[in-house]
Amino acid sequence: MSELLTVVTRKGQVTVPAEVRKALGLKQGDKVAFELPERPAGVVCMRRVGSVVERTAGIFRNPGPLLSAREERAAAEQAWADDAMERMGPLNISYADAYLAVAMSQAGSTQIYSFDQDFDRVPAIRRVEP
Repeated sequence: MSELLTVVTRKGQVTVPAEVRKALGLKQGDKVAFELPERPAGVVCMRRVGSVVERTAGIFRNPGPLLSAREERAAAEQAWADDAMERMGPLNISYADAYLAVAMSQAGSTQIYSFDQDFDRVPAIRRVEP
């Protein structure tokens, strides 16, 4: 076992020696944890916790097969159409208005310039008469 020295700065920072970074597989942005024993005897353990990317990689993994770009677009269009159908009835608006409301919601738009007063029944949209 070799001993590697480093200096503590005024701010309490230290540079982790290259050999330690290599041994622990540390890269820029990685987090490290320090373990203090209950009765400190001058020895502290440091371990790699990993980067945010490594800790979150795959959390949104799709359980099914990957879709092609064409299949993904078709699935999105179907989801929009289904959402428009669900909005039509309760809001008593046409399919075209409901589909436009879905498209606006997806785009983050909240305001529409229109003479169509049906948009006044869509809670997330503010209609402005031109």
